[in-house]
Amino acid sequence: MRAQSIVSALITTPALVSTLLLTLFFAGCGGNAEKKDSPKESSPFFYFIGDDGSGSGFELWRTDGTEAGTQIVKDINPTGGSWPEMYDFLYTGGNEMYFSALEDATGCEMWKTDGTEAGTTILKDINPGPLHGCGSQIYFWNGHYYFQGKTATEGRELWRTDGSEIGTEMIKDFTGTPSEVVPSRFFSGGGKLLFSGLLSGTSDIELFASDGTAGGTGLVMDIYPGASQSLPNNGIEFNGLGYFTANSAAYGWEVWVSDGTPGGTNVLKDIFAGVTGSSPSLLTEAMGKLFFRANNGTAGFELWVSDGTPAGTNLVTDIYLGTTSSAPNDLVEFNGELYFIATSPNGAELFKTDGSPIGTFEITSGTWSSLFGLRVVGGSLMFIAYLSDATYALYKSDGTSAGTEEVSALPGYPEWLTARGNKLYWGVSDPTFGYEPWVSDGTAAGTKMIKDVNSGPGDGMYMEY
Repeated sequence: MRAQSIVSALITTPALVSTLLLTLFFAGCGGNAEKKDSPKESSPFFYFIGDDGSGSGFELWRTDGTEAGTQIVKDINPTGGSWPEMYDFLYTGGNEMYFSALEDATGCEMWKTDGTEAGTTILKDINPGPLHGCGSQIYFWNGHYYFQGKTATEGRELWRTDGSEIGTEMIKDFTGTPSEVVPSRFFSGGGKLLFSGLLSGTSDIELFASDGTAGGTGLVMDIYPGASQSLPNNGIEFNGLGYFTANSAAYGWEVWVSDGTPGGTNVLKDIFAGVTGSSPSLLTEAMGKLFFRANNGTAGFELWVSDGTPAGTNLVTDIYLGTTSSAPNDLVEFNGELYFIATSPNGAELFKTDGSPIGTFEITSGTWSSLFGLRVVGGSLMFIAYLSDATYALYKSDGTSAGTEEVSALPGYPEWLTARGNKLYWGVSDPTFGYEPWVSDGTAAGTKMIKDVNSGPGDGMYMEY
């Protein structure tokens, strides 16, 4: 769905090509969406991109889970959809959300909203006039949101905002020309903002850091020197340091750790010895430990745990014995343990672990073909099962086998599953109503389409972040 929305915008606004294609590339690389240090609050609204068929096109919509409480926030671009790209919530005495949107007079720029029409305004026309200054890859750190902004003279560089127009500023023009550093994949560690960026005049993506000033912003390390690139990704702050995945000539793809200095940037552990690399992903903090998925070459892709040291980085357990991968996914902390979905000889199942082999258990043993979309919703876990009869169903669990049950059958494949308070929201396509927003409170009666936004079979929802 995301690619379709961007392609549609490109068709109508060709000047967006270079900006949005690179944004799509970075966003598709698995960067984490939730930031541990973000002042993100439990918003009363689920925001989505909607179109009621009235001619406004795809605009920013909100819902509180009721039909009456589902409405367009603002028709930003009256001549055609504004194609919002949503980011995160910043609590400043009320919930504000930052997003980029297309408007004829200002082009694609950063906007903010408190959920009301009057409170939905452009943050700043970064690239003045109809030229595009679209922000992307936004991340909260040290009292500000940092993002990638674009101007005609500097290209895509590091920007930040405190939520005001005057407080929205470029941190540094790395190159002095429009050749761009294209900052992305933000995380933090060592008291600094860490991110991926382009080395000047190259296509080499390496690790950068910033203390929020121009003088304190620059390259940390060229991890993969030469024409190759290390592509730092999956970044997360853990025990005060930044942990991330990167590619290098000596180790291949492994987990790295950095305090934002060259001397404090090293591979955590050579899990798959040699240049092949363990291809780690899904770096997740839970119970004061760092969990991730990796392949050591003998056990396949399995769950690993780390205390942040090489000696304390180990395979939790080989769930699917031998080189076959259990491929853990959807790692979430719940009731003081880590829950995840993995494949055992029984198929795709729900697991939990305390980080030790003896403390790792298979919770379910269902008849489904696959599981996905594990989320913590209020005091429960919810997930989607793809059943053997090629249908989908919503399940909930209290973390035990006996407490895992089907909530409701679904009309199709659910996307953009998002927890807001005690409700789970998603979009799903129905032959009668098209692609529309749905909600569940964990009961069969409370699992339903919220509103047929675009009456009839037309799609009323595009995507949510």
